[in-house]
Amino acid sequence: MKGKRLHVTGLACLILLSACTPQTSAERHARSYIYKAKDDFDPNFRTDISGSVKLMAPVFEGFYQEGKKDRAAGMSLADAKTKTTELLNNESHSNTERYHIFMGKSYSMGSDAKKEKLLIKECIDAYWDGFNNN
Repeated sequence: MKGKRLHVTGLACLILLSACTPQTSAERHARSYIYKAKDDFDPNFRTDISGSVKLMAPVFEGFYQEGKKDRAAGMSLADAKTKTTELLNNESHSNTERYHIFMGKSYSMGSDAKKEKLLIKECIDAYWDGFNNN
């Protein structure tokens, strides 16, 4: 009985330690974006959180690396702020269109301003993490 209790305690400790693995900046921003952007209004659909995070993490990693590169190149804080402000105010974001393929047919979904703003904000935050070495 005592050996079984020790085994269960050890297993619980392993599970707790594995749950506390540190995430990269890109993974944190991807997870934040996915949770904020998912739509839970339709019971027929469900967002695959972990799969979506894995797909989005490279996007945020690119912005993180861009911030690191700019800092290493000696970019000033004022220039970095200007760069992120231009990204935030860029009008081309509103012209993006999403496509979904269902049963072999492509459907245009238009753009979703809320999700686009969330994505841009998280990308800028990832850039700042790289610029500030966070």
